[in-house]
Amino acid sequence: MDRRQFNRIVLWGGASTVATRLFWPKPAEAYTTQLSLRSFSSSLVFRSFQQYSRARALPGTLDRILKNRDLKQVNQGEALVIRSSDQRLRNNGYVQGRTELARANQGYTSSLLWGRQRRERVGLNPGFGFVQESQGRYFDSRLSGPTMGGIYRAQQILSSERVRPDDIAASVLPIRSTYEDKLGWNGEGGSNVGFVQYMTASGEVTVRYDAQNLQSGGRGRILITLEGDAQPRRRIVVWVS
Repeated sequence: MDRRQFNRIVLWGGASTVATRLFWPKPAEAYTTQLSLRSFSSSLVFRSFQQYSRARALPGTLDRILKNRDLKQVNQGEALVIRSSDQRLRNNGYVQGRTELARANQGYTSSLLWGRQRRERVGLNPGFGFVQESQGRYFDSRLSGPTMGGIYRAQQILSSERVRPDDIAASVLPIRSTYEDKLGWNGEGGSNVGFVQYMTASGEVTVRYDAQNLQSGGRGRILITLEGDAQPRRRIVVWVS
């Protein structure tokens, strides 16, 4: 190989690298997994937050908050928002299977979370409340069944890829936004389809749910997309039976 040929290869190689960075999106990873509503519940989701996102349960704290008693493990600002958010969960029919309150640390931020569930025709729908603090203000979000199903499976997949618990929490937990997701297993507004999008500490989560067949033996489809800084885009399809 003479010098001229060598220089051409170097130049083309460099141009190819630049073109790849400019015109190709960052790498994406795709997964397909299953979820059975027969065993899906608020307690199951709560245990997964403890296992994969290192959420630490605060036994008895939620009960004291809801009864407006003295608190040690949360401050008054957090307690006020928790009471309001829990009332909204109950107003939307989430009156069964209340879990403990837990705190999930995410480095520079943390989330308080707890769950309830309501019974729908095809199975239990877990609804979770999340409370975060930012610059002295408190924000709450509520996510329900299909979204929680996507988060439940996403945590397991991230853990299998050896993602650290704090980074798993930062990838899936909502922060700094007041948001209420009212998706049921019927979809949204009777359309059999639902769409949810919220911010996380590391990026954004997008969820699309399609109820394809709600009869006995039927199924739905949850597509959850995780966008995070310095992370590949992850697209996870969860088939719901």
